[in-house]
Amino acid sequence: MSAIRVAIDVTELDADGVVALLTHAVGTEDRDRLDVALLPYRAGSAALAVARSSRRPVGVIGYSAAPDRTTLLHLATDPACRQHGIGTALIHWVHARHPDIPLTAETDADAVRFYENTGFTSTSLGEKYPGVERFLVRRPPIQLAAAVTAAAGTALMPVDSDAGPALLRSPGTGCRRARF
Repeated sequence: MSAIRVAIDVTELDADGVVALLTHAVGTEDRDRLDVALLPYRAGSAALAVARSSRRPVGVIGYSAAPDRTTLLHLATDPACRQHGIGTALIHWVHARHPDIPLTAETDADAVRFYENTGFTSTSLGEKYPGVERFLVRRPPIQLAAAVTAAAGTALMPVDSDAGPALLRSPGTGCRRARF
């Protein structure tokens, strides 16, 4: 297995592969719905960060930071790279930049367990759309040191320099995991 680096950095909406990844978060290829979802990024009221493996985008997170909370707007990973810690790493990356305020997001029943496993608590918002229960998830403020510690012992971590953790290939996916 050859070691490679995964980097997470702020990105622009027009960067290669970002809109394609956001399509997974929006849940449709309907151009009108996607255009509405992209408005906060175009207006500058929200920021985007992308996770890259060998310069290929494999995950994206969109968020809006306010004085009292950071709201996660979109989180998506390349379908071939799911369940390899990319979403968790993106959440850690955002929270490390805003450690003194909580993270919040609205999600559906399919993603609640993921958020709970990443340190969020969930509250049902009820059936916000016909047949679709929605949830508010909240992760409390953290200490900066805790932002870079993986609770599970193995997770994909953002690498900002050559001094980061060794990243190992996960068999058959082209995605990588960090070992601590």
